[in-house]
Amino acid sequence: MRENLKLVSTRLDPKILAKIDDFVSDHYYWKRNSVINGVLTAVFNHFTKDEIYDMCRTWDERNEMVDCKYKLNPDRPIPDDPI
Repeated sequence: MRENLKLVSTRLDPKILAKIDDFVSDHYYWKRNSVINGVLTAVFNHFTKDEIYDMCRTWDERNEMVDCKYKLNPDRPIPDDPI
């Protein structure tokens, strides 16, 4: 059974919120909350601390080149705690 989710409040950039809402409009069976939780879960379970740090410091629109890719790999075992 899944642990109860915790309710938190956060401030999101209106442009990002619009992108999330646009994504959700294409996937009517998902809610905004599920998408945000899913993205954060994927980031914190599959990226290193250094990668997350780079994401945090380049989050704004500074025209920096970013090279990232997220691809499911069924042959690779999931680590217990990647961070």
